[in-house]
Amino acid sequence: MKLDNVIIIGGGIGGATTALALQRLGIRAEVFEKSSHLQAHATGFSIWSYATRHLMDLGLSRDTLNSFGAAVQIAEIRKQSGKLLEEMPVGEVSEKLGAPSYEMLRANLIQAILNSLAPDSVHLEKECIGVEAAGDK
Repeated sequence: MKLDNVIIIGGGIGGATTALALQRLGIRAEVFEKSSHLQAHATGFSIWSYATRHLMDLGLSRDTLNSFGAAVQIAEIRKQSGKLLEEMPVGEVSEKLGAPSYEMLRANLIQAILNSLAPDSVHLEKECIGVEAAGDK
C-alpha cells in the first residue's frame, strides 16, 4: 500500500518533525492541532548530536540551529555545594559524531520545523474526536 496523504494529530515537535520527514519523502502530510496556537512555552531543553543530525538531514541547517540554539561544549557535573565532580567534552564528542549538541528553547525549534513545512500543512483549532477504519484506505 502506497501512502499518498498522512494526517498527523498533534502539532508538537514530534508531530511537526514527522510531517517534515514525510514531506521530504514526497508524501503529503498535514498536522492537526486542537489548540489555537502552537507551543510557545519558554522552556529550554537539550538536543543531542544524534537528534541534531536527523534534523539537519531533514533540511534544518546548522546556521538555522545556531540562530536560536547554543552549541554545548562542556557539560559539568557538580555536587550540591557547587564543587566540580566531572567535566564532559560534549562539543568534541558531538562533532566526532557529525553534528553539535544544543541547548535551545522548545518554541524556537518548533517554529523552525514549521517554517520548513509545505504551506498550509498545519491546521489549528482542529481537534481529533475519533478515527474510523475505511477498508484498506
